[in-house]
Amino acid sequence: MKVLIVSPCVNLPVPAVQGGAVSTLIEYLIKENEAEQKMQLTVLSVYDAEAEEKAKEYPKTQIDFVRPPIIVDFVDYILDTVLAKGKKGKPAHQYIRKQYSLKCISHYMMEHDFDKVVFQNSGYLLNVLNNRVIAKKYKGKLYYHLHNDIPDNVSVKAVKQCKLLLISEYLKKHINEVCGQDMSRQCVIVKNGFDCTRFAQELPEDKKTELKKKLGIEPDKKIIMFAGRISPTKGILELTEAFKRLNRNDTVLMVVGAHNFGTGQTSEFQERMEKQFAELGRRVCFTGFVPYDEIWKYYKLADVAALPSTWEEPAGLTMIEACAAGVPLITTNSGGIPEYVLCEYACVLERNKLVESLVTAINNILKDEDSWRKKALCQKEYIVENYNVKRYYKAFWRALLTEKG
Repeated sequence: MKVLIVSPCVNLPVPAVQGGAVSTLIEYLIKENEAEQKMQLTVLSVYDAEAEEKAKEYPKTQIDFVRPPIIVDFVDYILDTVLAKGKKGKPAHQYIRKQYSLKCISHYMMEHDFDKVVFQNSGYLLNVLNNRVIAKKYKGKLYYHLHNDIPDNVSVKAVKQCKLLLISEYLKKHINEVCGQDMSRQCVIVKNGFDCTRFAQELPEDKKTELKKKLGIEPDKKIIMFAGRISPTKGILELTEAFKRLNRNDTVLMVVGAHNFGTGQTSEFQERMEKQFAELGRRVCFTGFVPYDEIWKYYKLADVAALPSTWEEPAGLTMIEACAAGVPLITTNSGGIPEYVLCEYACVLERNKLVESLVTAINNILKDEDSWRKKALCQKEYIVENYNVKRYYKAFWRALLTEKG
């Protein structure tokens, strides 16, 4: 079965050298397929020199890159920063880059033949189907793998041409609302997976001590860890406010992440948060972006993982990563999160009065650490069993075998 996976082809490349959940999930499929070979796999990605080099590690996968010329990014810069009166470094709308990518993707799909084509997450990719020749050529072979709420500007007509691979039941409900009809026959739930063994492994005590020293964290401090994008929707503002109200001098807030993964882009919100971190001095350790293959080590330092998403998170990969690492979890009753974690072994908060709830939850866990560590171990066993890469790969592959309803 010849399968083409079309990544968003704008910012974050595959392999996932700059991070990003979707790019990482695609790389998991690549890795597993190198061993299983159930698919003759081709992946289209935005160009990145480091990703191009890493692609050599996957000799059984055809990874091709869309490489926009410099003039494309220059015109986008004019449109998105100068004319829009934005700031350099802020994420751009990248209209010209997207149009260039669409042209390249369309040409690629015409030049080659595939049994299945999977568009990954970004709604603009479906504009390829405006080309009637492509839509006809791949009728019944199109899949839209959705990891977030469907964007408002996506053509419902294009969505209906695809079988939908969704990461949670929450997303299925949302799809029905957007499309104005029951789309269940076209939907298959493919829950996220990840490298559980990496997060479940132990970090030797001397390595923990070494990492704490590198981060400037005192050995006896309790570490409350946040991991993810520095974005208002991730709850970092509420968590920081809760941390200020904790009124305890034995804790450190460790913030692992950046606004836009490893791209180096920042935002007004991140700059505002960095000022708050600086005001708290050594009580906050802000790491910035950490490569994905290193982040498990940071979880091993944590006494609590606080990931209080404030939006309808369709799944939440960081939540199950924290659980696989065996860290007591605080999260929110948002979107598909309760579908992934066992709520009886986590602290799942409602989003109203979130700051006060976070203060209470953190204090309760630190007050009864032994009990919460036992709960975390039960959660870990469940996560490792149900969200490993092998299961994810098999679920993805089986979904491609089903016909559009």
